[in-house]
Amino acid sequence: MDSSAVTVFAMQILPVVYVGLALVVIGIALIAAEFHLPTLGLLGMLGVLSIFAGYVTLLHANAPGLEVGLPIVAAIGVVGALLVVVAVAVALRGRHQPVATGEPGMLGAKVDVTADFVGGKGRVRYGGELWNAYSEAPLRAGQSARVVAVEGLELRVEPV
Repeated sequence: MDSSAVTVFAMQILPVVYVGLALVVIGIALIAAEFHLPTLGLLGMLGVLSIFAGYVTLLHANAPGLEVGLPIVAAIGVVGALLVVVAVAVALRGRHQPVATGEPGMLGAKVDVTADFVGGKGRVRYGGELWNAYSEAPLRAGQSARVVAVEGLELRVEPV
């Protein structure tokens, strides 16, 4: 809103339908809830529809020029719906990606041996970090290995 609309609203010249205001607030709450609940876009789309209905009914003036233009409300509704659709599509795409962090992301990963294994113990580089590791097979510095288990802060590896 620009300052003239705020001034007109503050002076109570611009009539407000409180049901429309409530619909806008409910719509914002539904969109916020969409980001915290796995509803696959249902709450987000209901929120966009609620905001659209709220804007249509929010300002209902008898004086010409004081009503909300329907093209502006339609544009806000379309942009809001597109944002919800994009957010849901990104979330759905992320659900099918393999786990990339923590222990499940480490299993099967290739590591570089940075120090010769002595007595089955040595050091490997994984993700830019040095890890203590042990292996039943002898490993030399520069060799590649694969993570087969994570046990605390130590990796069990085997040669590739």
